[in-house]
Amino acid sequence: MSSGTVTNVSSIDFDSSVLTGYESYRIVLSNVTPTVDARELRMRVGTANTALTSGIYQQSVYQYGMRTTGSQLSTSQSSASNSFFWLTTNTNGMGLSTGENCYAEIYLPNPNSTTGYKHAVCRVSNFSYYPAIMGQRISAMAARTQSALNFVTFYSEQGNIATATYRLYGYS
Repeated sequence: MSSGTVTNVSSIDFDSSVLTGYESYRIVLSNVTPTVDARELRMRVGTANTALTSGIYQQSVYQYGMRTTGSQLSTSQSSASNSFFWLTTNTNGMGLSTGENCYAEIYLPNPNSTTGYKHAVCRVSNFSYYPAIMGQRISAMAARTQSALNFVTFYSEQGNIATATYRLYGYS
């Protein structure tokens, strides 16, 4: 449906021009790197082609991995009223060093519904600034809105997204 590569952008946005006509969507981000080291990759959903920024994002995320030294690493974050979703946690920020990059798959089941809160299912693999490879083991994500969604944005906690490749798939 939609694909491309971006360089030095404040966000990667999908609006009603592409989020129309399907029952669910899958977004794949690959080779994501930040302009500022050790920063989270974040996501928001929205209506009227605008991100919702209020405290409607409820999430519990657990990420596990291994440092290049062989030691294990784990991190978790939870919030009942955040203003965004975490794709990487605060101790699993994206890195700038050679080879460091993030991969994320996000599945949005039934975003066009006007009943029930909106879920997001996410898988992440991030070679972070530690350096360490971190994967997402558990992520429960829901935006507490019953409005139909027609906007999704991805952005870095600070600075820009230096590079990324994206693909959007629609499923009937």
